[in-house]
Amino acid sequence: GRAMARLTLLIGGLAFAIAGVVAVLLGALAPEWLLARLPAVSAGPPAVGGATVAIGAALLAVAVVHLSVVAGLRRDMRVARAAGVLLGATLAALFAGSAAAATVQGLPLVVTGLGLGALVYGATAFRLLDIRPQE
Repeated sequence: GRAMARLTLLIGGLAFAIAGVVAVLLGALAPEWLLARLPAVSAGPPAVGGATVAIGAALLAVAVVHLSVVAGLRRDMRVARAAGVLLGATLAALFAGSAAAATVQGLPLVVTGLGLGALVYGATAFRLLDIRPQE
């Protein structure tokens, strides 16, 4: 149970890290390219690039949280288990809400991906719960 939760959080952390690095690089090096792919907006390349870098930094922070929880779980730290439950439940809710929004937009493939993410993170939170009776 916990080994699968650790693996899930490790893979999630790596995915968030990769997404964060890509966002930071695109925001810093290619804001014009990003702006060209957006619908008509009044923001210029510096604003779009800066916002993308900020999103990338946030994604990197989420990756650090994932990997910190994994490290704590490897040491069997109770606080890491609690943090993992909170992280899993929060991301499950985030992905479920995003899947609902994608449903309204008529994006079935996105709904499927986000729905699977919600299930995986929800299962991770559940696996980390320690609900056995105290002795």
